Amino acid sequence: MTIHSPRAIDNVLVLPDRRGRVVPTRVELPERFDCHRIAPLTRAAGSSDLVVDARAVRFADETAIGALVDARLERLSAGFDMKLLASDYLRVILELTGDDGLLGTADVFATVTSMEEAA
Repeated sequence: MTIHSPRAIDNVLVLPDRRGRVVPTRVELPERFDCHRIAPLTRAAGSSDLVVDARAVRFADETAIGALVDARLERLSAGFDMKLLASDYLRVILELTGDDGLLGTADVFATVTSMEEAA
């Protein structure tokens, strides 16, 4: 039996399952999520579901929010899904900017407390 271990590449956690298939890509966002810190999210483009751990986010600028929306739309158009584990700060930012609707709040925001539950 081959044991596949997780690999972290620029804060993007790639987890193959026992058959070597990649399970949902996981991205952790920093406390200050701005135009200078969107690279891990944009690098996560691929052919799998996406789990975005944004529980640490306390600030997000327009470019970062746009990157979240783009990631969601890219996943949907490719037939995949995206879950967002959002901090209360990020939820308020998205509500105030009106971008919560673009992210499809009801089905995107995960109501889980750990990355394992989101997978």
